[in-house]
Amino acid sequence: MELPKIDFHVHTAEKPTLTFIPLEGLIREAEERGLKYLAITDHWKDDTEVTIFVEERRKLTRGSLKLIIFLSAEVEIVDDRGSCPVDPRKHYEVLEALDYLSAAPHLGELIPGERRPKTSDKYIEYVHRKYISILENELFKVILHPDYGVRDGVKWGYFKTPSLKNIPEELLDEFCEVAASEDKIIEVNENTVNAIEDYDILVRKLIERRVKLTVGSDYHYFEQKDFPEYWVGRTQNALKTIIRNHGQRLLWIPQLR
Repeated sequence: MELPKIDFHVHTAEKPTLTFIPLEGLIREAEERGLKYLAITDHWKDDTEVTIFVEERRKLTRGSLKLIIFLSAEVEIVDDRGSCPVDPRKHYEVLEALDYLSAAPHLGELIPGERRPKTSDKYIEYVHRKYISILENELFKVILHPDYGVRDGVKWGYFKTPSLKNIPEELLDEFCEVAASEDKIIEVNENTVNAIEDYDILVRKLIERRVKLTVGSDYHYFEQKDFPEYWVGRTQNALKTIIRNHGQRLLWIPQLR
């Protein structure tokens, strides 16, 4: 089974604005690298100028002869209740411009340190609550780079190694079961599989439950275009992880608008 070249997690820039969206250069690079499918997923945070997504949709209507492009947003989730800056009533026009929403389970809300749980068990519980709340939120179709907080957990002293073996298996099982029941798409991210030990544990459990998967590079075009170690479509290890666990038939391609 030959897989198409895909990248469902790409940014035009770390913080684009209405007058600065370097979309054309990113698309040109994706075309030159032979990608078939691309998803633009610029950040949506509290201070994001959300009309950039409407402008991106306008620019994308000009089309590309060489690849199919989807428009999403990486929405910042700010607590374990799943709170985020998206208001469906207020942002109706923006949501209409997007093909789907992606959720980013970062843990920036635990900075500064006094906000962090006191023990590793409480930290794991917090992260798990956050992940389940994201899965149960009907706003989101794709969950980006889930790592269960193990990288931050090493940095903050909860764990010795960034391994998924730090997370109780029953919590990973629940994550996968809820992902399946809520029909969510889970991203296998290139940076995550390169940094997290034992990531196959999660991927294998997702595949066993027939959860659809996607891959992404998390490439930030404007900031990284001059660094040879980063590029759009850099998903080779993410794809290898899926193939190694016999999940290639679960790769997700959304329906065209």
